[in-house]
Amino acid sequence: MANPIKISSTVETIEQFGDGVYKVTLVPSKRLPRFKAGQFLHLTVDAYDPQGGWWPESRVFSIASHPTDEHVEIVYSVKGIYTNKMREYLEPGKEVWLKLPYGDFSVQSVLSDSQDVILVAGGTGVSPYIPFVKKEIAAFSQQNVKLIYGIRKVENLLFKEVFENAIRDSLKFTMDLFVEQTEIPKLVNGAAQFEGIIQLDHLYAVSKAYTKPIYFLSGPPKMINYFKAGLIERGIDSNHIKIDAWE
Repeated sequence: MANPIKISSTVETIEQFGDGVYKVTLVPSKRLPRFKAGQFLHLTVDAYDPQGGWWPESRVFSIASHPTDEHVEIVYSVKGIYTNKMREYLEPGKEVWLKLPYGDFSVQSVLSDSQDVILVAGGTGVSPYIPFVKKEIAAFSQQNVKLIYGIRKVENLLFKEVFENAIRDSLKFTMDLFVEQTEIPKLVNGAAQFEGIIQLDHLYAVSKAYTKPIYFLSGPPKMINYFKAGLIERGIDSNHIKIDAWE
């Protein structure tokens, strides 16, 4: 894995997906270091002196863009003082600093030819899967890949086009979308859609049809811990459960 480096970047676009959920596209000032789909970065909106200054307060975000992209994408939700500060500061043309890459939450790094994959995401936790689903899933044509993605509201749906393209282009990729709102139209063509929150029994039932599946869990820590403990209680090997731990 490449050593983390610090790069200034310029905000290109900001898209809003419901109350307090944003996708930010950044243009780095120089070539990015090598990184893998699923890794994360540190982002700061505070001033930073690259000539030896201390790294300021920052937050970590999964990298939603692919390593071959010329831009960087992140998704964040406003949940505290710093992310609220981001919402107030970020706009096209503003400068931020990134420090990357970090983490080992990489689907392609742990797969074998005989294992299927179950990707579980709550809210903005879908971000680390996007580079894999968008550009790398074709290399794993022998494995079944299931994405189980939960959102609160219709407007919180992220990366719809990416999912529809993957469903259309890959016979091995399927998606279950859980939406907490009721009586809503179909949101993603080709995906199965359910009302309510993601259920542990649903995650376990999916594994019955798959070959030695590996679970990837990404989302709020409470969700991750609950699903991990529940799957282990049901007999899923802990080595077959990977979590998106920002450490």
